[in-house]
Amino acid sequence: MTSHYPRREKTDDVPAFRSPRNCTDLPFLPPPDNLSLPPLPCPPRNPNFAPGYTLTTHLVPACYPRFTYLHPSPYKSEVAPVPEVFNNAPPDNAPKPVRHKWSQETGTQLAKRHHYLYNAQPRPPPATSEAPALWIAINRYARRRDPKDKRDFGLTVVMAHANGMHKETWEPTILHLIGLCEKRNSGICIDEVWSIDAVNHGDSGLVNEKHLMGYIDWLDHTRDIIHFVENYIPDGPYDPSAPPLPTHLPRLSPAIAQARIQNGLKDRHLVGVGHSWSGCCIVNAAISRPNLFLSLNLVDPVITWIYPRAEYRQVAGALARRQTWPSREEAKKILKQNPFFAIWHPDVLDLYVKYGLADSPDGTVRLKTDRFHEASTFADGHVRQETWNLLPSLDERVKLRFIMPKNLLVGNPEMANQLVWRRIINTTNVIIDKSVHLMVQQMPYEVGK
Repeated sequence: MTSHYPRREKTDDVPAFRSPRNCTDLPFLPPPDNLSLPPLPCPPRNPNFAPGYTLTTHLVPACYPRFTYLHPSPYKSEVAPVPEVFNNAPPDNAPKPVRHKWSQETGTQLAKRHHYLYNAQPRPPPATSEAPALWIAINRYARRRDPKDKRDFGLTVVMAHANGMHKETWEPTILHLIGLCEKRNSGICIDEVWSIDAVNHGDSGLVNEKHLMGYIDWLDHTRDIIHFVENYIPDGPYDPSAPPLPTHLPRLSPAIAQARIQNGLKDRHLVGVGHSWSGCCIVNAAISRPNLFLSLNLVDPVITWIYPRAEYRQVAGALARRQTWPSREEAKKILKQNPFFAIWHPDVLDLYVKYGLADSPDGTVRLKTDRFHEASTFADGHVRQETWNLLPSLDERVKLRFIMPKNLLVGNPEMANQLVWRRIINTTNVIIDKSVHLMVQQMPYEVGK
């Protein structure tokens, strides 16, 4: 059952107190020439994803340079460096009150540290030549087109996950989307889905774990999405007869990237889908590069004019998360007893246990997305405010659809109503009954509809 927020006839004048930065304030430069190509961090999966669809995993360099700060020494003196604090983390088997106390104190400090660095004057320099190159892991779900299929409106979909999740948790939703489009009366088909792991999440987090920094800036995630679309999605129309793509996708020519900025992707219809923080980031990408996107689907995007104190609790909650288990079987058993995971659809929980955990040398398993990096992502509360200010400027040609939960994580129905009509023209919204913020994990098939 669904409903919607009633249309507003004008945008509310509720500005955030952040002056928006532009994610294109930094250039999109090629990575260093001597870049070494890392292997995939996990064995390749079975390529037969669904009837008529293949699955492959790829790596591309993340955007370069980055807004993420290097924490030069003058800025370390004001707030205790996070590594010192985090080295005092209690083990997973420590008493719950001990873990709770540490996560609350450290979470508050981490959030304040992000706030301090964001507002520091002069601003700390961005990570440029001193920073090691980072990588993005991407799953590609590609259609083996039937020669008898005469549909010529194929979609290329780019999906980005919520904080603490990973690219594979989209798969039940992807399967449902494919099923809907493969019905005989469907006028469209999905040619490709590209599902992205943020640099500090999932397989990307494994590849980058020795080079990740303590500060997260959501604008870098925005830039990574733009960077991938402009420079790495293969040129021209989707071709199911083309040879398999290499693991490390080749960078396209500057001329093609520039043509995409000006005119979009040649012979492709690009749809962006973002959940939670990625919903904020992918709409930010479309604001800066409107010609790239035909439409956007934002699943409860974190966009607001305030920095809610609830974010401190989410930072602390991420730090309190257990991240090691004796085995995947034990992990699944324990996670199912946790109220946070108990409401998830079984298919999504299975994927989380199978692909969201990594094998450790001692035979145990651990989260691919380290709890510290999940907490750091929660701690950046500034881009959501910048995006609130920018949202009315999204090009009216880009179709915008909000998929909202019945039970809101932040704010209230009035705030959600203001958000979904922040840009009025060419915008729709739907509220999924009984859903929560993590509806992709809880109700993946309803989200797919």
